[in-house]
Amino acid sequence: MKHIRIWAAALILGTVLWVTGCGGEEKGQEKSLETSTAETGNEKRQVAFVQKSMNTYFHRLLDASLRNDTLAMGWEYREAVADYDQTRQNQQMLNFCAGSPDVIVAASIDKDGINSAIERINEENVPVVLVDTESTGGQVSLTINFDNYKAGKMAAQEIVRLLTEKYKEPRGTVCHGYGSEESSAWKARKQGFEDEMKKYENIQCIPADMKGDPKEARTWLAGILAEGSQIDAVHCSSDHPARGFVQALREAGMWKKAGEQGHIIFVTIDGDPFAGKQIRSGYYDSSVVQDALAYGDVLVQMLEGYIFTGKEVPVGEYFLEDTWFASYEVQEDERGKHAVIPPYYMNRDNVEDRRHWYKKAEEQWGYAYNDSLDTEIEN
Repeated sequence: MKHIRIWAAALILGTVLWVTGCGGEEKGQEKSLETSTAETGNEKRQVAFVQKSMNTYFHRLLDASLRNDTLAMGWEYREAVADYDQTRQNQQMLNFCAGSPDVIVAASIDKDGINSAIERINEENVPVVLVDTESTGGQVSLTINFDNYKAGKMAAQEIVRLLTEKYKEPRGTVCHGYGSEESSAWKARKQGFEDEMKKYENIQCIPADMKGDPKEARTWLAGILAEGSQIDAVHCSSDHPARGFVQALREAGMWKKAGEQGHIIFVTIDGDPFAGKQIRSGYYDSSVVQDALAYGDVLVQMLEGYIFTGKEVPVGEYFLEDTWFASYEVQEDERGKHAVIPPYYMNRDNVEDRRHWYKKAEEQWGYAYNDSLDTEIEN
């Protein structure tokens, strides 16, 4: 299948839509963040996206990838943001459903809580595609997600490798900050990490739920350090809350580069610009990358080639140009078809490669990263 990547410059139009929920029972107000289209001669399709949040760089860039690739195809793009409120997300999905779009795309907040909205949309025969996180019910045409379980295992394997390098055997103490288990993605990362760590009886793992919050992460790790615990490594299952770990180590005088006395092994997941900067500077050892910009590419491939034409998405391998991983697989399980974006390591050997999504986001797309770490966490 042809790979499409056009860096679209989209005009954001702040308009307000008043629409009726599926079944005509409720009214709600939704903001259309994108209503412009590119003139490419393609049939004008309507794509509606309900994002869970825009409070992290990763989520903003995932959103940008869907918007830019959709508009580059000449399709209409509309969006709502739920701000981590599942009830609100469900109503936003139903509001969009009333306008009979060609597809409703959503990044679910709660894998169970989203089911009722999907089931009502199924009654209207509007296709549903989920991105980043999944559901446990309803009929979904496709879920585009990251191999979160494998990413968790890879993060653990990297820490084990570095501990073995340090002590000549796999031993030590690891602080493991995971995310809310209501999210299928964070739950899978946690499970993958812990399943791998269970193999090593001489590695002590201290876990806690960071709730995706840098402040929570900072407070928790600062408490561990204040107790006098000797730790060898920290892991955070997402780069955004990992910033709190950085702050706690700085305040404790333990923020050391690899090779320096007292360096704490530091491994994260996502590979955002902050992680890239810390790897380049020598503080982080590695980040397991989830390519935020690949979601738009995969969505367009699947919509154009299959879902918009009423075809089944075939299981198999698909290729994406200008990505580090080069290809992904569509797999099938009891919940249906999944287009699975594979994880890979970003470390000091490859951190400058232009194919990393953080490099593209900053250097090609012009999305600056807010690096005001101290201000953001302290305020």
